[in-house]
Amino acid sequence: MKRLLSISLGLASLGWGQVSNGSDGALTGGGVFMPGARDADSDNVYHFTSVNIGPTEALTLRAANMKAPGPVVFLVQGTVTIDGVLSLSGQSGGPINGPQPVPGPGGFTAGHGPGAPGVTAIPGFASTYPPNSPCFGVHATPLTGCGLIYGTTTLLPLIGGSGGGNSVATWGGAGGGAIRIVAAGAVVLNGVGNISASGGAGGGSGGAIHLVAPSVTLGAGTLKLIAGGTGSMGRVRIDAATTVPAVLTAAQITGVFERFPYPDAPIPLPKPGSLQVRVGGALVPANADADLSIPDIQYTGGTPTLEVTAKNIPPGTAVHAVCKPTGGGTDVQVALPVLAGTFDLSTSSASLPLTTATARCAVQAHW
Repeated sequence: MKRLLSISLGLASLGWGQVSNGSDGALTGGGVFMPGARDADSDNVYHFTSVNIGPTEALTLRAANMKAPGPVVFLVQGTVTIDGVLSLSGQSGGPINGPQPVPGPGGFTAGHGPGAPGVTAIPGFASTYPPNSPCFGVHATPLTGCGLIYGTTTLLPLIGGSGGGNSVATWGGAGGGAIRIVAAGAVVLNGVGNISASGGAGGGSGGAIHLVAPSVTLGAGTLKLIAGGTGSMGRVRIDAATTVPAVLTAAQITGVFERFPYPDAPIPLPKPGSLQVRVGGALVPANADADLSIPDIQYTGGTPTLEVTAKNIPPGTAVHAVCKPTGGGTDVQVALPVLAGTFDLSTSSASLPLTTATARCAVQAHW
């Protein structure tokens, strides 16, 4: 059983003096980012003292390695300096008998996402595999005959790119991730330094990049903020009092770009919502949508109970589940009771009437 999480983000207001508590220390170096002891509350919000990626270094963030589904937020006490690469790009498509491409955090796997080809009536779950639908994923720019444009210029909520359509022989590309970096100091991208949230080759759409800082410098020479892909473009937003250069263009940015003034008043910072899902008492892992070739949950006998525990999602929110039999047949759709509890913690449960041996399931909360 597979889960695809599709949620909105709640907001909590914090002033600049509270941007970061520094509990996750300094972020330096390259390689594949592994949270480890960081992000102790598992909400994908990191409190760094500073961020520094050197000119020969590339730091890669992947959805499968994060502690929770959804986008990533870096809150930084000091300066963010990127002379190398900070990548949240989706992986490229490949043979269907190989591993499914992994998106950047907040992005979607092949055939999934609000702008995926063949999207169903419940946004965020596409029906492109096993049928042959090799269309490109959509995010901020239209592609004729493909998925639906979604998201906003404010990047509230913060949503990554959709996956490209699968064919009978190949996976589509995964969507680019989504990141918000809020720094009390400057954000500086020098030399070849860039932040990339591109969709993977094979139709993945670009993700989302949001920078908030007193000053943002995008040095000359190469593209700095990349939210493109072989699917449609993603979104980029900058909130800054000053930028270098003063006028930002396609020479520095790939994606649908919006400039906002530096906030003088307390700024809204995301408090990501999350869903924890159990089926028949077994916990579905947070990165359950990373590889469809390996079952996440196996159960025997009877009709399992689907249990949902929500954090930072308003009580009264509707929760839906959709399961698609991998061998074909009618979709199973379940409307769970609305979430009951508090904003910090709420629950819902219902029977999940699966009748086939294997199914892909999405659990979604929208508000």
